[in-house]
Formats: sequence, structure tokens, C-alpha cells
Amino acid sequence: MSTVFRCEALVTHAGAPVEFDMAIVVRDGAIARVLPFAELDPVQDEDSVTRLAGLTLPGLIDAHSHLRSAPAVHQAKLPNLVLEQWLYALGGLTDLPDLEDQRLAAHELVGAGITSAQILSHTWAGLPGRLSELSATIGAIRESGLRALLVLGLTDQAEFTPLPLPAELSAVEDPERGITASEWPELVERAAALVADPADRITLGVGPVAPQWCSDEALTAIALSRDGRRVHTHLHESPTQRTWLGDGESPIERLDRAGLLGEFTSAAHGVDLNDAEIERLAGAHATLVHCPVSNRTLGVGAANVAQWERHGVQTALGLDSQSRYRPDPFAEMRAARETANSRGQVLTATTVLEMATSGGAAALGIRAGALAPGMLADFVSLAFTDLDPVDSVDPALAGETIAERIVAEASPELVGTVVIGGTQHWPVSTDRLHELAKIERLLEALIRVDTDGRERRMTQRTETIDALAGVVGAGR
Repeated sequence: MSTVFRCEALVTHAGAPVEFDMAIVVRDGAIARVLPFAELDPVQDEDSVTRLAGLTLPGLIDAHSHLRSAPAVHQAKLPNLVLEQWLYALGGLTDLPDLEDQRLAAHELVGAGITSAQILSHTWAGLPGRLSELSATIGAIRESGLRALLVLGLTDQAEFTPLPLPAELSAVEDPERGITASEWPELVERAAALVADPADRITLGVGPVAPQWCSDEALTAIALSRDGRRVHTHLHESPTQRTWLGDGESPIERLDRAGLLGEFTSAAHGVDLNDAEIERLAGAHATLVHCPVSNRTLGVGAANVAQWERHGVQTALGLDSQSRYRPDPFAEMRAARETANSRGQVLTATTVLEMATSGGAAALGIRAGALAPGMLADFVSLAFTDLDPVDSVDPALAGETIAERIVAEASPELVGTVVIGGTQHWPVSTDRLHELAKIERLLEALIRVDTDGRERRMTQRTETIDALAGVVGAGR
């Protein structure tokens, strides 16, 4: 049994020219054929036909997400704080119900043209709480249709303050951690059971939330639990994090020493990497995930992506759940180019579109990012109405031309149809839209009602936030 999507126009991968009146034949959630529609055998191939107007392209991939909705992110915009202060200040924000927040967040991603996401899951809850939160996350992902690599994160040291502890931070109490390294194997085992459905689009990964935030015991526990799973982490997110433990060992060295660096690894941010470290990542065939909007928001600097590319590092793009109004992968692509320009470098439209498609597929370890036989049937249509066949006359130029237009002009508002595993998951029904709008209003109301309490919690943290400014060399 096959399903046929008839595409008004199509690009098979970043850098490919536009082709017109094309068919994508899908069987068992994967692409069986891509060919001109006129060449289809109507008896053998047209069990059903769905027309896709505009331009169809491979589904976009968010390679670094925390699955927070726009309302949740909106309250987390803490001005004039650098990363280390911002992390501590997060504890003063309003807790939102997991299921509602993540249901909205997952649908926001799909509605923005994102077909797959790598989601780092970490909270301070104990084992029962984390399993409950994971169940909510998994339910939200399944409901949206999103394909996901759900990464269990672990930390057990120095999340908010460096080691050794400076005198000005001596009164700061450690957070009450829910999961210890000894409990980690049970969490992984029970989480694996939650995503064991073979029909699921969810797979499980593991990782240190950041290598410097894990003791040797915790890194060993993560490595022992890998069992072929992919690893994802924050890596060298800011210059201060490089020396956060004060022992001369960098985060990438900790990751490598623990056996957690390889082709199975992806790492977000990478703002403070030197040539030798980038070569190390390239030699391990790891993927670096560029998060330009988040880097700018958190004041950590501009990642040298052109340098990554020169060393042959596979690169992907991540939104880091930092889109204040709605997730926008196209704005993230534009931000990647702007960041390169700020360093006097150039990233072509084709390069950033590759980062958002095939690069993301590499980060998640999935067969996606292009429209070809054997690839997952994940694609999105954009409401481009004035595509001209003349654009595809010169293949040497046409691919970059259409990539330039996608990056420069596209937005979530132009997303028409989102297909994941051969099934249409966007647009959703009117009833579902009303339900999502109701959830959004609920979350916004919870934040508004909690304004006084949130401000009180933030005030209680002010002295520590100020003290952290001295540690990291930045003011509020």
C-alpha cells in the first residue's frame, strides 16, 4: 500500500534546484520513489494522492530543544544576565504544568515546519517525578506527531556555582537534586520502557547536561547506560564554563575521557572551542549544534561556525527553546548567517539550510534531511506562489537561488502542510487549534497570577546573581 504526494514544486535537498509537478511515493513511513508525477503508473502507484501546493522541501530539524512553549520562554527572558547568572535566576520563574506546556511546545514546533527534534529532558525531580514528567513529554510528542530523540540529562555538581567555590558564593546552597548517579540506571531502564513501542517516532538518548556539571561517577553511569544510544550535551557554552571546575580539565576532555565522545555524539553551542578541540570533534565524527539566537540571548558570544566547517565538523541548527513568540527555524537560519557576518565570515543559504535538514539528521542519527528513496517520509510545504520554472534552468545557480529564497523569505506563517512518516500532522483540526489556544491562555494566566511570587523568588536570588556577576566578570 502506497501513498502519493503530488508536489507543485519540490527541492530534494539543500542546494538542489526546483523541480515541478513531482511525486513522492511513500510506503511504510519511508520514501519509496521521487519522480515526475507524469511517470507514475496510475494502477500501481496511486492508491491515494495528496496534493501539496507551493514548494515542498525536506522537513526541518531542531537539533537542540528543551520543549518549552512560547509562554514558558516568554517569562524566561531575563535581561542583562549572562549565562551563569541566568541559570541561577531560572529558579525564580513560575513552574508550569508539564503536559500542557509540552503539548503546546510540540505543536508549535510542528506548525513551524519542524518534523524532528532532539529534546534534552532534565529537571530536579526525584525518580517518580522524572518518570511522571517523561510520561507527559512522551504523550505531548506523540499527540503532535513530532519525531523525537528524547535525551535524558543528568547533573550532580556545580550547576549554578563554580568549583572551587569562591568566597563571595560560600553561602549559596546547592539545589536539592532528585536523581543520583546510583539511581540513573533505573531511570534509563524505565524511560526505555516508556518509549518501547516499535511504532513510535520517539527514541531515547542519554547525556550529561554538561560535562563539567557531572562528577566522574555520574559520567561513568551515563557511559555505562549508553548501550548504543546517542549522546547529547551542552559543550563549551561560554568561556567561563571552560574553567568552571578549576582543575585544568576542559569539558570536552571530561566528555572524551568518559567515553562519551564519538560519532554518536552531538553537542550544543560550542562557542568557546579552540582549533585543537574542533579537530578533536571532527576526528570523532561528532556533530556540533549551532544555537545563534540562544547564544545571543544568553550573552555567551558568537560561535565560529565557519571554523567548524573548515575543520570538517558536521553542523546542525538548534532553537534551544528560546523563541519568544513562536519557534521559527527560518529566523534561526538567518541568525546563523548574521552571526557569521558579525565575525567577517560567510555562511551561504545552502549551508544553513543543510544545517537545518541533513545536519540535524546527523545530530539525531536518523535517515532524514533529503527527499530520496530510503529516507524517512518527513517533509513540509511552503506557500510560495510565484515559483518560476526558469529558476531551474542553470542547476549550478538554481539550488543556491531557491535556498536563498527559503532562508530569506520563509516563515512559520508560510508553512502549509507538514508530513511526518508519511502522515500529515499539520495543519490540525479547528478543534485542536481551539484546544491549543486554550492551553496557551491557561499558561499565560498562570504566569500573570504568579507575578508577585515570581518577583519575590527572584528578589531572594538577587545577592547571588550579583555575586555571580563578579565570578563571570559581567554586570547585571
